[in-house]
Amino acid sequence: MFAKRLQLLRQEMKWTQSDLAEKLGVSKSTIGMYELGNRTPDNELLVAIAELFKVTTDYLLGRTDHPRAIKLPPTILTLEDALNDKRFIQFASDYLAMIQTAARELAKDRALAVSIAFEDFQSLDREQQLRLLSKAFDSVSYESGGNFKLIPKRLSSESSKELLEKLKSLPQEEQQAILKQLYG
Repeated sequence: MFAKRLQLLRQEMKWTQSDLAEKLGVSKSTIGMYELGNRTPDNELLVAIAELFKVTTDYLLGRTDHPRAIKLPPTILTLEDALNDKRFIQFASDYLAMIQTAARELAKDRALAVSIAFEDFQSLDREQQLRLLSKAFDSVSYESGGNFKLIPKRLSSESSKELLEKLKSLPQEEQQAILKQLYG
């Protein structure tokens, strides 16, 4: 399968065996041997070939008929299910620590009573973790690459209005700083 796909990809690019050999830093005869199926590249060269043609190594090896990686949609987990995954607990701990740091920075210039109860998220028991996360988040998105994303609760229109009013009451510089932190 590799031999056939390599030849097909090379021909689609309208490259000669010499052209491909030059791009990969191998001899023309090596490419010929690959295309005849008499030799196979080592893993390093296989990856280089995949990158050159912008296909996956699985495609080159015949393990899939899809030349490009298929991105699976994220899986939506309940908070309770997500807490069964140690990687999520680490993610949540890091995420909440980041929020805590941001809250401290915002509170430095103002006498705000900022009380964030996640000094050490990992030391909380499962019930406490669930209670804490459910105050602000509805669920968790888990993507195929192993990334988690907390999905925030939707604010009621009344809560949104209240938050907007509080934001409007701040000096313009502080409004801009908060919006910049939220939206980059």
